[in-house]
Amino acid sequence: KNLFQSLRFKLSLILVLFFFFSMLVMNLFTLINLNRTSVADQNNEVNGQLTLVHDHIESLFDDMIYNVDYFAKNSLVKQIDDSITSYVHTSEPTKMTPSLNGGVESNIFDALANFGKTHPKYQYISLGTEQGGYIQYPDETISAGFDPRVRPWYELSKANPDSAIIGDPYYFDQDDAVLVSVSQAIGTIFHALAGH
Repeated sequence: KNLFQSLRFKLSLILVLFFFFSMLVMNLFTLINLNRTSVADQNNEVNGQLTLVHDHIESLFDDMIYNVDYFAKNSLVKQIDDSITSYVHTSEPTKMTPSLNGGVESNIFDALANFGKTHPKYQYISLGTEQGGYIQYPDETISAGFDPRVRPWYELSKANPDSAIIGDPYYFDQDDAVLVSVSQAIGTIFHALAGH
């Protein structure tokens, strides 16, 4: 009877160990599959989020291109002439006053201001002329000797006069921000309009 109990005990132990070993193997297999599934799900989720971000940025730039093209072809903006205030020869920072300058400059500024107030994601909407004239919304104090003709957005538009162009991102220290401009030539005498 002692031997039988010993054999029964050994068989029971073997069965219990076999059961636990089987459970351990199944749990490891499940864990590995869960991990693979989890990584795949995470990759799919990240790719989905990146696609949404890409689509949002693309939509934003499409809207900017459309809006800049609208202004560049606007009959009011096409009236631009050499009466637009130039800051090229200023020796110190100067407060812009396009809304007070009268004529075409005030009219264009009003149109840019109305647009800017309803499109707060645009930090600046600006217009530069071949003579160095400059209108910007919002009107701020502008740096001494400011010349729009040497700005990347102006040069890019001049080099590509047939359509709106997205410029490279650049750091603007006055706002401590990175800006991207969309610009377009206005008419046959070269002027440029930019949204930043």
